[in-house]
Amino acid sequence: MKKAFVLLLVFFASLSTVYAQEIPGVSTEQPAAPQEATTKTKSTDGYYADPFSDLAELESQEEEEEEEALDRFYGYGRIFHIDLYGGMDYLRGPMSYIYHRGWLIGGRISYFLDWDLALTVHTSLGKASMEFANPVTSDNYPTFTGSATLFNMGLGLKYYFNFHDISRAIAYINPAITLGAEMSIINDSLDMSDIPSTLSVSDPSHKMIAPGLFFGLSIEFPIFRKSVYLGGDFIYHLSYFPAKNSKIPANDPHFGSLNYSGTYMTLGGSFIINL
Repeated sequence: MKKAFVLLLVFFASLSTVYAQEIPGVSTEQPAAPQEATTKTKSTDGYYADPFSDLAELESQEEEEEEEALDRFYGYGRIFHIDLYGGMDYLRGPMSYIYHRGWLIGGRISYFLDWDLALTVHTSLGKASMEFANPVTSDNYPTFTGSATLFNMGLGLKYYFNFHDISRAIAYINPAITLGAEMSIINDSLDMSDIPSTLSVSDPSHKMIAPGLFFGLSIEFPIFRKSVYLGGDFIYHLSYFPAKNSKIPANDPHFGSLNYSGTYMTLGGSFIINL
């Protein structure tokens, strides 16, 4: 009897254990000991990693790139250019029948705003010949002769193509475009000995001042370790010269029909010092 009672106790005990394991949420395992939370992660070399290490590396890389760009600019970039140039001027339009081809000399200062953009200020002085049909005494003195002084000054921008990439062959010749605004002055002087003293004719010599725009193309070849350049340029001057001479009435029988309007072009070379 006692043996049967012991067997029943063992049976019910095992049955209760199985039933407890099948109930959801009930576990017979001992809970694990909580681990201490930490915000640091240990690296493979035994030191704790800086949580801001990626940001520090990025800032260091940016500083190195800026320093490299600055060294590159001082090695190959430009700050100031001083140009001395000379060439020929060619007048166009109605005024080309009065004034003819001449020469000019001048100077230019360029301040670089960036790798390939410069602010320029220029001035030039030239001289051109004058020769046109003499409307007073065409028989004995068929032409009027004289000379004209041409003064010019202006302000503009000069843009260099692909100057930043010095590895390209195009950077060696430094092609550039120039554009800006200017003022031009022509002061002419006729030889009045072409008119007999017996004729009463006023001297038509005069001075013309005209605003204008200019644009052109240029190239520059570096020499002497890029401290000196030799260049060449072509510039078109869209100048608004008045058509009439203010000293001559429109109904003047000799010079009233003269038209002084027109534009001019300059073609020349330059000696450039890079500071």
